[in-house]
Amino acid sequence: MKVVMVKYFFDTEANYQINEMAKAWPKGNELIIITSKYLDYVHKYYDDQQIIRDRVFEAKYGVKIVRLDCWFRLGTRVLFKDLKSTVDSFFPDVLFIHGLGDFNDLLYLYGRNNYLTFRDCHMSWIASKNRFAKLYYRFYAMFFAPFINKLRKYELVYALGLEEKEYIKAVGIADDRIAMLPHGYNKNTYFSSFQVRDEFRNRLGIADDELLIAYTGKFDYAKQPDINLEVYSQLGREFIAKHKLKFLFIGPINNLYYDNIFSVKLNNSDFKDRIIILPPVPADDLVKVYNGADLCFWPRETTLSSIHAQVCGCPVVMEEHLSNTERVVDKSFLFEPGSNKDAVDKLKNAIARVNEGYVVNAFELDDREYNAQIKKMIGSWQSILARR
Repeated sequence: MKVVMVKYFFDTEANYQINEMAKAWPKGNELIIITSKYLDYVHKYYDDQQIIRDRVFEAKYGVKIVRLDCWFRLGTRVLFKDLKSTVDSFFPDVLFIHGLGDFNDLLYLYGRNNYLTFRDCHMSWIASKNRFAKLYYRFYAMFFAPFINKLRKYELVYALGLEEKEYIKAVGIADDRIAMLPHGYNKNTYFSSFQVRDEFRNRLGIADDELLIAYTGKFDYAKQPDINLEVYSQLGREFIAKHKLKFLFIGPINNLYYDNIFSVKLNNSDFKDRIIILPPVPADDLVKVYNGADLCFWPRETTLSSIHAQVCGCPVVMEEHLSNTERVVDKSFLFEPGSNKDAVDKLKNAIARVNEGYVVNAFELDDREYNAQIKKMIGSWQSILARR
């Protein structure tokens, strides 16, 4: 079976859903990824080095990457140049378009398709903050959802979680057109290992009796890792020293945010000697970070990395959003959104539990493993094709 996937951006070094799907793609099924040349979302550029990274990814995972120019861009939505003709040139059995509610709906709901077409939805309520959102929901329900519900221009729209399913229903799509494809992990990439833990901690000079709290992800105005510094400060210097805490930050940097926000708080902290800041690493190397850390703390919103950390045995402290509630094994570590005070309390609780020997038992996340999910999904597509 030949499958074309379309996504507005694709970072070969990230650990987003499309990356994990590509890595878990079963042999005997061809996969072509069509994407744009935009990488500023992850604070990168499409340059000669990225071209090399694309070719390396293709060779390693047996997929093909095609990057198209765009007519224009509106936020995270792009209008690709020659998308439909490029897709058609591969004569796919299946087209899978990541995301919902963009310019591609004009092409594939109002156009004619010669292949099974699927979409998915990554939108959660905490990411949907546009003040015109309710108007947009009604517009989509009126002009686009009927093509999905009645004409089956999209066989299914996959929800990556419960919030995403609620969003899909809010834009008017019927239950029988919705299926679940939960955010997950690849067991070959993320796993628990004492050897990996020891090697990582030795490299950073972290002693066995020190407790390492990690943040991985973007340094930007959305993720706000400067709040980590505020919360750590509220733990108090005495508490930090008593529990031998060390703090790790790792990820791509938005220079404006870093210079104006993060570095100011960093320079004013009285525990700067306990902070380690590292540049971003390829997603496959984050298994070392999550094994080496004793806790992960993400101060705002949600992240797919929470699943990866827990699969490596690392507990996570996050805001109590529905997306986090369904992903986090120990929900006692979730704190009231926007509350630094509650974050401090939950972080102290997590530190106490780790000192007692707590590690995450990740069996609750087994159904999210991508190799199994992708095999099941492709099997369902083959069944539909066989009936046609």
